[in-house]
Amino acid sequence: MPSPRLNVILSSNGDIRRELTGFISSVSEVTTTPPRLARELTETMARSGNVDGVLIFADEADSDTIGLAKHVDTLDIPYMLALGQCGSAQVLFELASREFILISRDFDQIRATITRFLAYLADPSRKYRGPKSGASQLPGDIWVRQGYAERRISLNEIRSISADKDYAIIELPNASLLVRATLATLEDELNAQDFVRIHRSHIVPARRIREVRNTTRHSHQVRLENGEVFPVGKTYWPRLRKRFRSQLIRNPG
Repeated sequence: MPSPRLNVILSSNGDIRRELTGFISSVSEVTTTPPRLARELTETMARSGNVDGVLIFADEADSDTIGLAKHVDTLDIPYMLALGQCGSAQVLFELASREFILISRDFDQIRATITRFLAYLADPSRKYRGPKSGASQLPGDIWVRQGYAERRISLNEIRSISADKDYAIIELPNASLLVRATLATLEDELNAQDFVRIHRSHIVPARRIREVRNTTRHSHQVRLENGEVFPVGKTYWPRLRKRFRSQLIRNPG
């Protein structure tokens, strides 16, 4: 199995940093990046597919470190934080760091955490959003990434799925889940017989559609069984019309 390709961003000082970077270099392919070039070089590596993960060394979780971590997250690259100190647990909760360690900890503990992170990066199955335990996915379920966790959702519970930039909002009977996935990715995982893409920003369960209606000559919308109404995109209308032609209700006005 090839060694993971790691971009190490160094913005802290001290012997422990040098000792750790020496250890990391012995078990992975390392590119060392100074903080001032971190965003640009990490983006370049992400576009070229030359990075599997990012390790951010910093003295504290200041605004620059938090901004860098959030930027790496937008690139959908797993990252680990190694901090000298952390004054706010809430800050770390808001970040999607795969692993976190304080540099003040015992070196063996730090090394064990980094080893676990590298093992995750080297796992060929990590891009699958299923359970980490290896349990089989049940029919009628889908796994999605929500913050630190992988969550299993029953397809029967889904009321609608809408896009929100690089995320998706999955509406359930008693909750709205913000998950890190694009609509295109979710559409590929959903059964085309059960779900239908009606707009670049919306996917709905086919069985929950109660009405397909013209609003103007070239505009359409669907109404679900719970009363929610969604627009139909022009590029998605021909496929929807073919599927639900018998249910089409034309507005006489």
